[in-house]
Amino acid sequence: MASDTLALLIDGDNASLKIVTGLLAEIANYGAKAVTASADENGRANLAGVGAHLAKQAPDFDARNYGFARLSDLVAASGLVDMESTGDHPKIIMVKLKAAPAPK
Repeated sequence: MASDTLALLIDGDNASLKIVTGLLAEIANYGAKAVTASADENGRANLAGVGAHLAKQAPDFDARNYGFARLSDLVAASGLVDMESTGDHPKIIMVKLKAAPAPK
């Protein structure tokens, strides 16, 4: 059975900025697709649903591989989404993709 998973190792000392920038943009695009696929009619998605979508699309994905203890920490650091937390037990985190900058 073929796998559609992606593994990425970047040698920061030897990779060109152009290549690294392109790779990071592709990873961001993948995350944005997970938010979009899980979003409601207002564009908001429960982060648990985003995580479930990522788990189906990339079973090897783990926020800890990127230096973050939780998916919510990785998503917050990405700067791709606005986050809103509600409740304590359980804590619900809703995310919405930030609007694309207006063309100049």
